Amino acid sequence: MYEVFDVKDYEYLATLDIKTSEICRNLDGKKFSLSEAVPGVNYPPMHPHCRSTTVPVDVDDLEDSVRIARDENGKNIYVDSNLSYREWYKKYVETNPQYLLKEKKWKNRHVDKKQYEDYKIKYGKEIPKSFEKFQNMKYNNTNKLEEIKERHSLKKSIFSSEKSLDGHFNKHNSEFGYKNKEEYLKKSQELLGKAESENIHRYKTKSGRHVVYDKKSNEIVIYDKGKIKTYMKPNNGYEYYLEQYRKDIENE
Repeated sequence: MYEVFDVKDYEYLATLDIKTSEICRNLDGKKFSLSEAVPGVNYPPMHPHCRSTTVPVDVDDLEDSVRIARDENGKNIYVDSNLSYREWYKKYVETNPQYLLKEKKWKNRHVDKKQYEDYKIKYGKEIPKSFEKFQNMKYNNTNKLEEIKERHSLKKSIFSSEKSLDGHFNKHNSEFGYKNKEEYLKKSQELLGKAESENIHRYKTKSGRHVVYDKKSNEIVIYDKGKIKTYMKPNNGYEYYLEQYRKDIENE
């Protein structure tokens, strides 16, 4: 088509948004002789799904013109046609934290998708139903995701020794009525991994001590120094949990 209009040179034009590949970002704004155009080298498509195009080099026609870009919401905006991709990026993306975050999500989408599928298996319903919401949690609420991972790892905790498990089981099982010490251990692990809710109260100290209390069933489990310390039904219920909390917080 360029030959019909006797065009000799062309300018590479990349799409101005964060989905554009690095190779197209680097080529944007560069001028080449039409006789030397080679698709995949200096002429689109440069790769599968390439969205770049070219325009004829004609200073008079391009003067004072604009080009389309996309903002962080995916809407079209008009910017100076003289802006290269790098200049556009510096002006519109680097200065916009939301757009930078959107780019990060896009670049990490394949790794994040694999992680999302893996986490759904590991952590079940605690992981958001949609991939979009998972990425929002990962990048906007990192503490929440780490808290989920930590709680689930605590479900594998054990007592410091078989002797310790036997001692606590013999001392406290009259409060529960479990069939054996294995069931006692399993229930303590389950409580240790529960998320905070209306009935579940929990805290963690800077030293890594976890105390979890189920207000409805009046059960408390204490974890410290990498091991379960005790699992019981305190006589004074919620007040016992509060006593532990005050004692631990004051010692920090």
